[in-house]
Amino acid sequence: MKAVCQVGRVTPCAPVIADDHHAGAARRGLTRPTSTRAEFRAWRLSLPAGMERDTLLMPDAIAESVCAEVSRFLDVPLPARYAVWLEAKAHRCYSAHRHFYQLMQAGGNVARDRLYMFMRHWLASLLHLERPDLSHCLPVTFGDGKRLPPGNHPRINRVVSYSRWLPAPRDWQPSRVTRHHRWAWLTQIEAADVVECNHHDRHTNRPDFYSLTGNK
Repeated sequence: MKAVCQVGRVTPCAPVIADDHHAGAARRGLTRPTSTRAEFRAWRLSLPAGMERDTLLMPDAIAESVCAEVSRFLDVPLPARYAVWLEAKAHRCYSAHRHFYQLMQAGGNVARDRLYMFMRHWLASLLHLERPDLSHCLPVTFGDGKRLPPGNHPRINRVVSYSRWLPAPRDWQPSRVTRHHRWAWLTQIEAADVVECNHHDRHTNRPDFYSLTGNK
């Protein structure tokens, strides 16, 4: 049976080349990947149980990316807790809502793009409660999950339904979010967890959001 070559890198641990045909393929970089299925399974089992292990999505990275997207658009740094809240919301929905769970099972980049859409919608909701003066500066389409245009943009009222003036500026106050019944569960996430999730090694020491949110 003719051997099937897969695209990968030529490394010292690659299979021994048996003939000139395969030697030519090796020179072109067409060798078997060095990662075996067993190694992949072991790596996958090392991921936190639930959403990340099931889908290989990285909700923490997507949450940080969405927050950076808004921060860049408004030229305003968002509190670190926003990325933590978005990640916790994703885990909570994955474990508690069947429809969301099914949406995250899509192949390719579909599930990733859907998670981006949901997190943009959630972030718009958080900002509307805590900083309406900032949320009104965002295009209405952001609340529908659409990506913001790149770069910094002037802070003008882009929600033109009733007034062209922006709401009065406010300070950051988490209680404006957590006192709302839809987000009251966020009070279970302590400040220490926000700090822990904000350092560069969060993939090795992250809190278990299933226990924090009461959903397992």
